[in-house]
Amino acid sequence: YSAEDVGPFVGHPNRDDEMAAHPLNALAIGLNGVGCPESDLDRRQMRATYHAMQREVDDQLGRLFRFLQESGLYENTLVVLTSDHGEMGGDHWLVQKLGYWDESYHIPLIIRDPRPAADTTRGLHVDEFTESVDVLPTILEWIGIETPDQCDGRPLTPFVTDGTTPDHWRDAVFWEWAF
Repeated sequence: YSAEDVGPFVGHPNRDDEMAAHPLNALAIGLNGVGCPESDLDRRQMRATYHAMQREVDDQLGRLFRFLQESGLYENTLVVLTSDHGEMGGDHWLVQKLGYWDESYHIPLIIRDPRPAADTTRGLHVDEFTESVDVLPTILEWIGIETPDQCDGRPLTPFVTDGTTPDHWRDAVFWEWAF
């Protein structure tokens, strides 16, 4: 992966303008390991290297899926792939998950239900608000266990099995970070 192939970054075109936008920006960008490299080439190479690491994960997932298929387990295995956070990747002159921007909070969530009931929704992209707290209720419903009252999430199964949004689904999410 080459630095020359990295597209434009999100945010102000220079660090000083980004830092002036909000006190959190000024603090975070100045922190070692949180602010991204100042050099445009280094910033682009950092993102290119991250893309290469993502490719490595994809390759290893491919190995896992091939094993599941070759061993006959694929058609009986629920696959849930997610992450705990997004990555700034140089956007807003930051790395890691620090910040209040979409790059930190749009996280991957891929669910592959092997049951025939999910055949019609394969490849469906859901634009509704989902949260990490929805993963446990989804898995529990899939294996036939009731979701405990202390769980805040709701099963994503209706999205997966028939592509419908459940009744009374959230139309907003709440996010708080004490700065």
